[in-house]
Amino acid sequence: MSNESHQNQLENCPRCGYSLQGLPTEHHCPECGIEVDLRWRAFGARLCPKKRKQPYYLVMLIVGIGCFHLMLLWSGLILRTFLPANIAMVTAYILAITITWLIWQYLRGSKSFVAVGPKELVIYLHPDKLERHKWETVGKAYYNISRKSVDIRINDETLRLNGRKFFGNNVWEAEACTSYIKQFAKG
Repeated sequence: MSNESHQNQLENCPRCGYSLQGLPTEHHCPECGIEVDLRWRAFGARLCPKKRKQPYYLVMLIVGIGCFHLMLLWSGLILRTFLPANIAMVTAYILAITITWLIWQYLRGSKSFVAVGPKELVIYLHPDKLERHKWETVGKAYYNISRKSVDIRINDETLRLNGRKFFGNNVWEAEACTSYIKQFAKG
């Protein structure tokens, strides 16, 4: 195997981040069991190894806890002027927990991904739904800026991939995905 082809290989499972080094080209991920082809070019999801993400999560967790307490204190003080003390504190807790949960969901990222390989286009929507489309059935692909989605023509239907869910609203990654699909697609 040449050095150039080795550099283009998938290093981590796009679903769980497990290292795929040393495994055959086509196999199942030992961690999550998804069928993986090392020749895939994957977009979206958990494409970073878990070890690289952990320090980032730790910093964000510390910042989140600090923000949680500040929000709780501030909300409690502000809300007390309009509401009785017990209701103000419950409202502050609900607000702080909701905001922390939203930040966590954003940082955690999506499990959805698009994989472009030599044989097919693979779209992983959620744990129970993996779509495979042979290149003969895949047509035009483009980034729809008004909908913030990647639209892919498959047979006579348009498949719309939500930009937030698949690419975390990263326009450059969505554009890279569409240009990579165009290299293989029939239309």
